[in-house]
Amino acid sequence: MTKKQYGDEAERLAPSLRRIAYSIVRNEHDAQDAVQQALLSVWARRENVDLARLKPYLARAVINACRDIQRARQKAIPVETVPESGYEPPDSALYDAVERLPVFRFTHILFGLFSGSASMVARTAQSNASFPGGYIA
Repeated sequence: MTKKQYGDEAERLAPSLRRIAYSIVRNEHDAQDAVQQALLSVWARRENVDLARLKPYLARAVINACRDIQRARQKAIPVETVPESGYEPPDSALYDAVERLPVFRFTHILFGLFSGSASMVARTAQSNASFPGGYIA
């Protein structure tokens, strides 16, 4: 099939392909995208397609493209539902104060943060300290 034959046939079939796509995705822009994706994918495999069977082949390609668009839309998270990051850089005065704490006080704070897990405190404090029982009551 030549480029001209394919182009002529694609132009002739485009309105019905758009109707098929719109009936599935219910959005004009998504329908146009689905038709374009289908036309490109069929053109890429044109040596496997008989010109006489182009219409059903394109219709199936449009249906598949619509399903791909719907799957992508389901995976998308609306921006309004994504929470703000909430990250703020640490207060340098607080950071400096924590850095100056004696090891005993720093370890005590870490135990409070990690619910008394000695292994977590040891990993966080980057020490090999071992505590009897692994937890502080």
